Amino acid sequence: MVVQESGDYMNDEVCYSGYVEHSDFYIDPQSYYEAFKFLVDLAVGSGETVFYIGKAVSVGYDFELEDTMKVVWNGYDWVKGE
Repeated sequence: MVVQESGDYMNDEVCYSGYVEHSDFYIDPQSYYEAFKFLVDLAVGSGETVFYIGKAVSVGYDFELEDTMKVVWNGYDWVKGE
């Protein structure tokens, strides 16, 4: 399930997507900055402290994440998790 709708997302540019830790959906692929910002807002709004972001790679009519990175709230900032 995709949260946002932004049109033709899988063209020649690299797009990013991700999900909040206890969520069952990915966000719509978009630029890294926009995806990161949206995931921060989504995590904060749902009371989560962890989300994952990665490159959205087209697979038929859908996509998968590659090079996924865990991002955690350390009490001060969002940082790369282990």
